[in-house]
Amino acid sequence: MFNQIGKDESFSDLLNRFDEAYHPWIDAGKGWGNLIRECHEKLVSFDPNYKIAQIKEKFGGLRYYFNASNPAYTRSMHDRIISLEKKSYEVCEICGAVGKLRKTIDSGWLKTLCDEHASKETYTDAGDIFSFTQPNPTNKTTENLTLYPIVIRESRYQGTYEGGKWHAIPECYSDTWNMDYFEYLHGDDDAATAFWWESDAVKKIGVGKTPNDALADLFKKNFI
Repeated sequence: MFNQIGKDESFSDLLNRFDEAYHPWIDAGKGWGNLIRECHEKLVSFDPNYKIAQIKEKFGGLRYYFNASNPAYTRSMHDRIISLEKKSYEVCEICGAVGKLRKTIDSGWLKTLCDEHASKETYTDAGDIFSFTQPNPTNKTTENLTLYPIVIRESRYQGTYEGGKWHAIPECYSDTWNMDYFEYLHGDDDAATAFWWESDAVKKIGVGKTPNDALADLFKKNFI
């Protein structure tokens, strides 16, 4: 990938922190350099002895995988960087300018790019993530106000595991299950099976064939 960090010497402190089981290589663009630095600073302040497993781009976003020196630290440490991983969907991976999630026209490959680096001949808007920071007037009740902000996004597997193409995710519950959901987003088929068929978290997520159906299912699960 062009403009990749790789083994850039300016990141030698991070490269030297890689777990010996992993190849020291940062598989992400230099536009995310500041985000990667912020992730490291947040983690090392909590656990000075943590090790890096992988830093890479996946599904258009930054993934920062690490091994805590004490497994009991893992969830708290993950919570410290999850907002930065989410922020990567708003930062061009190539140059660091304001960007948005795009997909290649021919294959649907996801990348977060600015307008300058996303040629119209190659990329189109991904259009699969929506964030509702204010209630929809048709759903404005005292109870459902507590669920906002809500993120609605398209399923990775088009509903194969959960029975609906769209998810409505209540951010108010994120502290309790965001790690599980993001492991599903970043993981393989086994992670999807574990999340949708074995996790209690799915009881709080709306699922539907359309974004509106997912939102309606969210309210039904939480208040009826």
